[in-house]
Amino acid sequence: MTKNIIVKNSYIESILATTQNGIEIKNENFAKILNKSLPVKVSYWLARAVDKMTQEARTYFNARQDLIQKYAQRYEEDGKDEHKEWKKDDIIVSNTGNISFGDNQEKFMLDFIELQNIESDLGIPTIKIDLDKLPEFTTIEISAIIPLIEINS
Repeated sequence: MTKNIIVKNSYIESILATTQNGIEIKNENFAKILNKSLPVKVSYWLARAVDKMTQEARTYFNARQDLIQKYAQRYEEDGKDEHKEWKKDDIIVSNTGNISFGDNQEKFMLDFIELQNIESDLGIPTIKIDLDKLPEFTTIEISAIIPLIEINS
């Protein structure tokens, strides 16, 4: 019996990232698989999985941003230093790009971990793959798609 692909938000985040151009594949091993010459059916279902994960990623990345907005430390007044300027209520970000959560760090992490562990049913069946009929895959490449596939024996 075929089961649907169910993935955690943490898996989606390991594959996709938000960029200036939108949501894109960031996982090199996943991208390598998509660039291989695959059977039409496998290629199609992997593309469908990416499309479904991209839809889920929008919701996840927005929820993650909401958590940041809720818990991040903010400046109490306008100011500047040698590196940047800020306005009252701007989120405090270090020169290395790290967001400051101050006393809210633990609350943020608990909610963030809960958000990462939410599972999404992509509404498409697992992709049946016969490894003998596919191009050479490295173990690390296969590990990038394990939640999406069912290996035929």
